[in-house]
Amino acid sequence: KEDQAFESLLKAFEGTELDVDNKIQIMLLWFDGQSYSDEVNLKVERIAAVLLKANPESARGYQIYADVFMREQKYDQARTNILKSFDFDKNNYQMWETLLYADIQLQDFASLNQHASETNALFPEQPLPYLFNGIALFQLKTYPEALDAFETGRKFVVRNDKLLAEFYSNIGDTQHRLKNTAASDVAYTKSLSIQPDNALVLNNYAYYLSLRGEDLDKAHQMAQKALELQPDNASYLDTFAWILFQQKDFYQALIWIEKAIEKTEEVNGTLLEHYGDILFHLDRADEAVQQWQKAAAAGETSALIEKKINDKKYYE
Repeated sequence: KEDQAFESLLKAFEGTELDVDNKIQIMLLWFDGQSYSDEVNLKVERIAAVLLKANPESARGYQIYADVFMREQKYDQARTNILKSFDFDKNNYQMWETLLYADIQLQDFASLNQHASETNALFPEQPLPYLFNGIALFQLKTYPEALDAFETGRKFVVRNDKLLAEFYSNIGDTQHRLKNTAASDVAYTKSLSIQPDNALVLNNYAYYLSLRGEDLDKAHQMAQKALELQPDNASYLDTFAWILFQQKDFYQALIWIEKAIEKTEEVNGTLLEHYGDILFHLDRADEAVQQWQKAAAAGETSALIEKKINDKKYYE
């Protein structure tokens, strides 16, 4: 009679005869082996409410609430409960890590920067908070500080190739923004030497090479491999089309850019500008201008977009 047993468990938890650690241990045993479902989440939430009522100064009740909300993808509520738990216990590293995941899911990069910095101060030898700190700083466009966070964090990675490859990938992105192309290439190469099938790194490295018009055969191979791994990714399709454009294979470039547009839910200006560039080189100037105009309205274009529209001519 599991339901009745659970109600009895809650009554036991309502009292103060059992200390919080014993209650948590009993709870973990109760749910051991159960996969998380809405029903299990509801029971855990009820336990958290009882724990907080009986033990209002315990961090564990808030932490359990936070876990429930994370599983329900209610990240703002999860974050609120984690921060409340810190009023009583700031030494639970796992909760700090969960807080950083909540911040990044909310795309709240200012909070992510603040919370990652606090985590680094408390747990300076944990690499993951440096990664989150770097991501926040990158999104806030403070690239030198982001690079410093990534470079510091990678030195603490031990026996975790996936995490190390992630650091080098982000270092590559950041060095690119800082216009340190040689350092960017080195970082991407290191990342791919660890994880050769990382589609994102393959795509980014290939795209940046194509923008510079360098090693186009290498860029072609990497972009092709990224598409083999994720054939429906619109960004990767755009990259492949742009490499073909740079290789002056305009007919193939047109095929792939149209595939990219077909797969894109919200078309951005970069993709539409590329579409116009390709059309212009296929002697379809009027259509090219139409796409450039759409690109300008969408945003995220090159600085030359208005000149292309006004002169009805391609510039690079």
